[in-house]
Amino acid sequence: MLPRSNAASIHPRAWSYKGTAGMEVIGGRPKVGAAAERTRQTSMRDVALIHELAHALADQSFSLEKFTKKVEQDSEKSLARQAVVEGQAMWLTNAVVARRTGRTKAKREGDDDGSEPSGKFPVFDQAPLYIRENLIFPYSAGERLQEAVYEKRHQLALSDVFRDPPTSTQQVLHPDKYFAHAHPALPLLPKDPKGVKRFAEGVMGELDHSVLLRQYASSEEAQEIAPKLAGSQYRLLEGKKNKRVELVYASAWSDAPTAQRFFHLYRKILEGKWKKLQVASETESVLTGEGDDGWFRVNLDGNVVRSTEGWEKPVD
Repeated sequence: MLPRSNAASIHPRAWSYKGTAGMEVIGGRPKVGAAAERTRQTSMRDVALIHELAHALADQSFSLEKFTKKVEQDSEKSLARQAVVEGQAMWLTNAVVARRTGRTKAKREGDDDGSEPSGKFPVFDQAPLYIRENLIFPYSAGERLQEAVYEKRHQLALSDVFRDPPTSTQQVLHPDKYFAHAHPALPLLPKDPKGVKRFAEGVMGELDHSVLLRQYASSEEAQEIAPKLAGSQYRLLEGKKNKRVELVYASAWSDAPTAQRFFHLYRKILEGKWKKLQVASETESVLTGEGDDGWFRVNLDGNVVRSTEGWEKPVD
């Protein structure tokens, strides 16, 4: 997820930390970002206090620590729950500020979510896209989800998002999928070969794929393709003797044409994340070769794209 050009040079201040007066800051940027202009009549200290009081009120009914820790081993579900916690606090903060200033609470669809470099916050701007998106997502996308749930369920929306939280970043990004309880359809991964042990495994969601495509292809292709993800998972395997780490990845898409497009774009992803890419063979459904981490094989099967990477020998 991180380009080799900056994966080893991430400034620690690019991560989230607590600033003065309880304001949560991301690389020096107040997280109210796009809403700052709308809140100029209310002091930033008041905004921070309102936000933290929103957390305190939620914590009285739903232990936020338990709520987030319950899925902390699943990064996709964890990020979705962070969006519930921070999104609701952002939504309530802007609602209170709008009432205080006599303004109508503005919808968030057209707002800049703050993840793109602005030139005003150099530390944040220099962080990789993946980190910027993961830091901003709970606040921007989470607030839009809370707005959508409130429009449909009114006062119950404040508790419903905790009792029935989203299970993926896709549900957060597309409230209709949240209301429909559309869960990821995870494609099968191949059986582990002998001589390896599982090092790590997990689910990759729409936000992950959007970042991959924006980073190595284009924003337009990310907007078109990422929302059509049906489900994806990965596994890292470590050789018991040589300690070599190998990646096994699979993604299912809404239809075969979208999978075909992603299959071809996956070559751009490989070219972008590696300094060296030597293609051994390439057809409309199979791509093989050698990269920085070893041999790889990418294949297309209907609406599923699978990739195995980092092998010591060519992959059959």
